[in-house]
Amino acid sequence: MINIIFHYKFLLFGGGLGNQIFEYYFYLWLRKKYPNIVFLGCYRKASFKAHNGLEISDVFDVDLPNDGGLSGRFISYVLSVLSRIIPSLSMKANTEYSSKYLLINAYQPNLLFYLNEEKIKFRPFKLDEVNWRLLNSIQLESSVSIHIRRGDYLSDQYRDIYSNICTLAYYRKAIDKCKEILKSPHFFVFSDDIEWARDVFVGREYEFVSNNIGKNSFIDMFLMSNCKIQIIANSTFSYWAAYLSNSLVKIYPAKWIHGIEKPNIFPDNWIGL
Repeated sequence: MINIIFHYKFLLFGGGLGNQIFEYYFYLWLRKKYPNIVFLGCYRKASFKAHNGLEISDVFDVDLPNDGGLSGRFISYVLSVLSRIIPSLSMKANTEYSSKYLLINAYQPNLLFYLNEEKIKFRPFKLDEVNWRLLNSIQLESSVSIHIRRGDYLSDQYRDIYSNICTLAYYRKAIDKCKEILKSPHFFVFSDDIEWARDVFVGREYEFVSNNIGKNSFIDMFLMSNCKIQIIANSTFSYWAAYLSNSLVKIYPAKWIHGIEKPNIFPDNWIGL
């Protein structure tokens, strides 16, 4: 156990699928830049409780850092608790790693160079009849995905941080931009509040995707990634749908979080509105 404390560093994973992908890319960068250091994964259940658990390895073909076994799990748990009391024990994802830190919080790294790795790939999975039809339409038509996140963004905990950024004005402007690029675009709308979306986006050009929930939510990311254009929310979920896509046009909100500078995660060829 003493050997683990002094010779290994722990990488804290948490959040939903979008954040887990950021954390994984940051791990790949650390592993490449510091080949003589062994980074272990810290996977506390509490860090995933608001989402679908640690799901990145179920959805994507990835090689996560191991957790160091029983002793590693115990130490990482203690460190994650102590770091709340003693901030000097941990560091946030940064451009330079420092050996004085035992725990690295990889939650939402904000530097684009972390992403200079080969794109991760979805693991093979089966689509039901509804999703097969959707995928076929997306691939054959001038498809545009629109992602709208409301849900937790409207809660007391997150309202002042994330809400009122992806406004109707943002979506209208993005839709107009798509109509300049594509002839007769067909918009596939994905949202955690699909009824609200139905009331707002009216017309035959809109199709609403509401069948993928819970453990199947990742299928929405897969479907969005197959569209010709992505209009994303200020959400890591739709960010990755766009990033992992081969589409040439990706539209994002120029403002990402209230009171914080826009993170440096957007390639130059993305369109900020």
